[in-house]
Amino acid sequence: QYEPDDISTVPVVNFTIDFGKLGHVNAFSNYAPDPKARECSPGQENEIDDSPIVADEIIVLNVSNPSLNLEYMKQIRGEFFNHTASCNTQHGRSHDDPLYYHSNSGVPHDPSSAGFMATHSTHRFLSMHEQTALLVGEGKHGVWRFQENGFIRVYRKKDCGCGIPREKKQNVLVDWLDLPSVDDETRALLDILNTSYSNIDSNKEFNYAFGEEISPEGYLNWIDLPIYHAKFNGTYEEHVPIDLPLFYCQTSSPDFPHMGATWHLMKVQPRANKVGPLGKRAGVDIRENFNDVVRFYQFSDAGLWANIGQGSENDMTFKNLEDMKKRVQTVNYKRIDLEKVDSELYIMERAYHNAPETYLSMLLVMNDRTGETEQSYIRPDGDYYDGLIRRNHVIKNTIPDNHPKIPIENMAEAKQVYGLATYGHHHMARIAHGLTGGACPNKGGDVSLYPWGDAGSGFPVNYEEITPLCDAFLLDIKAWVNLDKTWNEPHMFLGNAGRHTTLKIEQSTKPTPITTESSPISTTKIGQIHTSWI
Repeated sequence: QYEPDDISTVPVVNFTIDFGKLGHVNAFSNYAPDPKARECSPGQENEIDDSPIVADEIIVLNVSNPSLNLEYMKQIRGEFFNHTASCNTQHGRSHDDPLYYHSNSGVPHDPSSAGFMATHSTHRFLSMHEQTALLVGEGKHGVWRFQENGFIRVYRKKDCGCGIPREKKQNVLVDWLDLPSVDDETRALLDILNTSYSNIDSNKEFNYAFGEEISPEGYLNWIDLPIYHAKFNGTYEEHVPIDLPLFYCQTSSPDFPHMGATWHLMKVQPRANKVGPLGKRAGVDIRENFNDVVRFYQFSDAGLWANIGQGSENDMTFKNLEDMKKRVQTVNYKRIDLEKVDSELYIMERAYHNAPETYLSMLLVMNDRTGETEQSYIRPDGDYYDGLIRRNHVIKNTIPDNHPKIPIENMAEAKQVYGLATYGHHHMARIAHGLTGGACPNKGGDVSLYPWGDAGSGFPVNYEEITPLCDAFLLDIKAWVNLDKTWNEPHMFLGNAGRHTTLKIEQSTKPTPITTESSPISTTKIGQIHTSWI
């Protein structure tokens, strides 16, 4: 410990560093906090302002529904930028500095946020720091299979006094290529469809009419439209055929109360809703069905698993209740060979149970790159299929595979996988804990009022394309993703990254006197660096 001498009269030494390129940083999108002062007392470690922030203290930059998102942003100062100007962090800016939420070198501070979601008292933790997201949950998380079929369900606006009469349903099923030739009556019906019907979307306000397909007035409360329909204005004209199944599992409660803020920030970042080639083949980029998705990448020790059985006749799924009483199903989970199988992992936000509340779910799509196994399938019937044929798409397979195979690590041949017939392998004790649900429906289609009634295993627009194969596949929830630029770019985080208009920075130094215990004589060395820009 020492007391430095007065160096106010020591001359400044200037020198310049030329980086040869402009530096880049990750920039947080869509929200910016209004600068708010933080007071630090001498010796104080940290002072946290936990007071709620009001709506006018948030600058909304670019969101589709500010009122909805502001509800999740009430604590933005205390929750997301608690690190800015924390005591003893050498934050050298006053609260009225326009760069208050920047580092001393001009790099913008990114929010730091974390939350969790859970089902069956099993938790998944999601966080984002420096535009990097981290997702950690449980290993061997079971998933169900479903398949999109090229349709989008739209719902009538409740109490609008208007709608598509049930007898006019076929009239409004207009391919967008045929729009120029429709008659006046059809065009008027399409106008009603455009203004009074909407897909479920958590990002906008709409009073949906759920319930029976036909309203008491005789209007269609909902209607399923192929992606080539005139309502979508050719958005999906160049879309690849939707031929791969998806594997999913709900991982949150409705509207994810312990995760909302983190997810709502995450889903508006630059790499959100960027869908890979397999995801496109599975229809994950159809935004009307998948409100928001973020693709994640598993860590090296995380993987995918398949139940290939133990080689006995009891490997097969139970056929009925009597079969269940007579025998025990034999199970054997082995790691899928990811040297042969391509996969894409997502978190998706999507409505469920024919209600406006949305849920977060894990979403997986796979494809065997060796061609030894094939999961491609398109039902050879209906308006979507007709639209594919009209556009001369090649359809690889029209027969569903209810007993698929998959390559397994250290095995020469792909192995057949087996689903479970009752509960997922983690869910054997739900009744003991006073819980309903959790059981595995053994047919596709709308999950509807699950666990009550004749429920399917997926979403309303899925129909019964394929069987769900409950827990035939498992995934390890341990993954990450860059929400903006990757860190391996040579321009990232250079010293001039805080300013996007200069290659060079001028740095200023002052010699700092140092007094040592062994000698009272002052010596000097190069000390603190202050940066200015040219």
